[in-house]
Amino acid sequence: RLSKENIRDMSRAIAKVTHANPLVVYATILSQIESYDNMVEVMVEAQRFVNPLGLDVLGYCILGRLSGMTGGVNRSRLKEDGVNVSQWLQSLETFTGEFYKRRPFVEFR
Repeated sequence: RLSKENIRDMSRAIAKVTHANPLVVYATILSQIESYDNMVEVMVEAQRFVNPLGLDVLGYCILGRLSGMTGGVNRSRLKEDGVNVSQWLQSLETFTGEFYKRRPFVEFR
């Protein structure tokens, strides 16, 4: 279980797993972030030991989620009121902003 108390050890473990299969790991991480907005800061910090290729794969996965290509089919970007942004999109946007603020060298194309 990842928390602020064990972030260093878990960051290394995430880096090892990410090195083996980054697409599966990041799909799971992003779905958790979309569901639980309190995981944003912890997951951004957990990426500090991941190699550059893994970080580029994370950028690819983020683009896929934001474009709607992966994740959930036809998820609404707005709440039922039609005015406010959905919680999953807001959490993903927060993670993306925090991630690229700390690691601006990762490509986003």
